[in-house]
Amino acid sequence: MTSSVTLSELERVARAHFVAADLPGAVLHVVTSDGPLLTVEHGELSVGTPVMLGSTSKSMTAALLLQHVDEGLLRLDDPATRYLTDAELPEDITLSDLACHVSGLRTDTTPGRLTRRQDRSFNYANQNYNLLGQVLSTASGVSFGRLLSARILEPLGMQHSGSAPDVIGTRGRTNVLGKNCPAMRADFGPESWIQGPSGGVVASSEDAGRFLSMILSGGTFCGRQILSQCAIDTMLNSGVTVQRSPAVSDAFGDSGVYGFGWVKKDIAGHAVHTHSGKVPQSTSVFGLVPDLGIAFVLVANLGDFLVRTPLLEDLGGDIIRVLLNLPIKELPAKRKARIRQSILNLAYAAFLTVGVFGWHSRTRPRRVEGSLLYHAVLPTALMLGIRRASGTPWPWLFRFAPDAIGVLTVGCLSMLTSGLERMATAKRKHGPTGTA
Repeated sequence: MTSSVTLSELERVARAHFVAADLPGAVLHVVTSDGPLLTVEHGELSVGTPVMLGSTSKSMTAALLLQHVDEGLLRLDDPATRYLTDAELPEDITLSDLACHVSGLRTDTTPGRLTRRQDRSFNYANQNYNLLGQVLSTASGVSFGRLLSARILEPLGMQHSGSAPDVIGTRGRTNVLGKNCPAMRADFGPESWIQGPSGGVVASSEDAGRFLSMILSGGTFCGRQILSQCAIDTMLNSGVTVQRSPAVSDAFGDSGVYGFGWVKKDIAGHAVHTHSGKVPQSTSVFGLVPDLGIAFVLVANLGDFLVRTPLLEDLGGDIIRVLLNLPIKELPAKRKARIRQSILNLAYAAFLTVGVFGWHSRTRPRRVEGSLLYHAVLPTALMLGIRRASGTPWPWLFRFAPDAIGVLTVGCLSMLTSGLERMATAKRKHGPTGTA
């Protein structure tokens, strides 16, 4: 059993991180197989407030899948096309492949355009779990949201939970230049990049804790068998080894095993299972240490992909260190998020300044090569490069980081349009055959 000293240290660490991250609201909820052990609430968020979980939703989708496998309704080696007859997928892609992200689908693939990679190595893609949601709906004849409620949420007494698009949860905030602004509304329907099965499950911290308690107790909750022990073993111990992927990289290294909505790592001799979730309006982190019989939920009603979300993930790492009796290097400074944001804002200002150089004769490039680089190559490379590197569709990039993408767009458009203006001026001055 976790000692009172450990619990007080967990609370101290959590409160320090919540303040340093400058979060409007956040909750740490620690549970065992018997129920809640510790709750730390911060700001405007309580343990009963429903928030959209983001990609920690995948563990619940996986639980629903394994429940169907328990009952013989599905098999993990079933080809996905058996249930997705209209999907443009190779016939040898199985349900297990989707659950472990080895289907070959690209990260940015969407329901309307299933783009694939040349190989079938691990590649994290929301669409894998969106497709699993469709499989479950087809096999049961019930929508994913209703199926999740009937088979997982209601049996666990998760009264403040549901699934998008039917349930959205608290609106949450998105960071814009350091200001916590109401998050933009998004469509989490069947054509969305993020849907209920991949990231749109809504739950309070208390409800999510019930789900984790069920896993710790071998699939039972209040005497009711939700999942078999075999299903729990599959969820936590089956998967693919992953190296140097953002999906598994954290403070404990760049490798891990991914499977069924969890990342498994060996830390100080303990099997530790984690997953983080990010949507524009909220952030979550799940953690499980089965051999200690303890798990935790972290949620915040803020989506801030560049500054505050990484700080919340850092807190997840420190919670694991406390639970495993590992040293914490140091607690974050109280103004850490604000300092990072100030540096980022200076970078934004610098980029916008560079973006207007092309409008002034004293600062714009004079040689043809420099003009081509500044007015065409650089802005095009930046816009295409950010889109490709992030693996995120443009509409969602704007939702996740409206300030960064807004600054990038304005700066690049300024470079491009100032080049077009120079060309038009040169044409008027020298005629069709003249040069700038």
